[in-house]
Amino acid sequence: MYLPRLAITEPKFAGEVLELSATKISRSFREVPLMQRIIGTSIMAANGAEWQSQHRILYRAFTPKSVQTLHEKMSTEIEEVRSRL
Repeated sequence: MYLPRLAITEPKFAGEVLELSATKISRSFREVPLMQRIIGTSIMAANGAEWQSQHRILYRAFTPKSVQTLHEKMSTEIEEVRSRL
């Protein structure tokens, strides 16, 4: 059985697809059952309403402001480790 596939490489369009079609996109690739056995039904393996629920929780942690803060903290830690080498 052939399932159509689409690769989106433009971040702007990927964001639109994820936001507008969150409940319509299905992760039907073969690796999902294996992933679910290893990591459970995480956002990486969830579909539909389950994915949408997890996305709402995680989204706030990855806003541009949050990512900038993480970048600053990671840079500081990396410099500290480098100074010990």
